[in-house]
Amino acid sequence: MCHELDDLIARLTARFNARDEVLSASALVHGGREVVARQVERLRRLRPATVVEIGTRHGAMAALLARLAGRVFTIDLQESSLVPEVLDAAAAHNVVPLLIANDAAKGLLLDHLSFDLAFLDGCLERDGVAFDFAHTRRCGRVLFHDYGDPASRGVTEFVNSLTEGTLLLDAPFAWWFAPGIEPLEPVRALNPIQAPAPRRPASCRDGTPFCTPGLRCP
Repeated sequence: MCHELDDLIARLTARFNARDEVLSASALVHGGREVVARQVERLRRLRPATVVEIGTRHGAMAALLARLAGRVFTIDLQESSLVPEVLDAAAAHNVVPLLIANDAAKGLLLDHLSFDLAFLDGCLERDGVAFDFAHTRRCGRVLFHDYGDPASRGVTEFVNSLTEGTLLLDAPFAWWFAPGIEPLEPVRALNPIQAPAPRRPASCRDGTPFCTPGLRCP
């Protein structure tokens, strides 16, 4: 039984029954209970200390991640007024919502955060997914959302283009594990190749502002 998932959905349904966009637009229910419950079981086994989520929306998935990790940083370019209420309803007090100005600011922020798992649920275009992956892959474990969704072909194309590590495909989710990282249930082991040289992280001197008050790179 997936108590975390069922309890959270019950809480949010009770609070937002007249505003179903909180759940209907979320990875929390996308694909049906059973597929989401499988991701919960995998996350429980991994026991991540810190998760970074790209794509907050209304915060429902961040609230679920908060039940399975010590801390969650959730990042978005657009602010939803429902996020504080959703996190409060879920008692998700270990979630840190971060609003950023643009992709440059997002990359700079990600390069200075420490995390051991990434959940990518932001941009659906292939180039955008590639950008987010480039700035999170160092953690060794990345969970993609919208894999296999015809409306989100960029995610599927990017995941299918990966040529190193191990993939675990469970649409609409896909897991990637870096070479040397023990996968959960290997579905497709990719041939290790020389990874491209990482791009130089943006410097504080670049002057890219963060929207979140008080947040500065070291």
